[in-house]
Amino acid sequence: DDVSFTLVELPTTGPVLATRAEGAIGEPLRIIASWDVAEIVRAGHPSVLLGGLAARIVSELVSLGGSAHWLTVAGEVWKGDDAGPDLRPRWDVALNRLRKKLRAAGIRQDLVSMDGVGQVVLSLGKADEVEDRT
Repeated sequence: DDVSFTLVELPTTGPVLATRAEGAIGEPLRIIASWDVAEIVRAGHPSVLLGGLAARIVSELVSLGGSAHWLTVAGEVWKGDDAGPDLRPRWDVALNRLRKKLRAAGIRQDLVSMDGVGQVVLSLGKADEVEDRT
């Protein structure tokens, strides 16, 4: 049907660089959540310390059991603040910054994600552990 294909030969040696690690199998994580600080520990890697809003988001998800509507989590993170109509943009910025920190530390991108219908999810693997110190 007037479709053409071009085959090219690529070397199979050398490093293979993934463009996304989402859904990949990673090392088991131990998450220690204590509201203003969250620590993510992996065997053979330096601990990753999160502070501020990133730590509060992770800590809130831990205390809520792993998932909740974004508005519930954001309401607890900014408790006492009258965020009004700018709560969603503040949430999006904080979540994006958290995910960038995780990505920069080599932690799987899907650890904290949105499910497409308003729920924010802390996706734990079978071997992952959480310690709630909130």
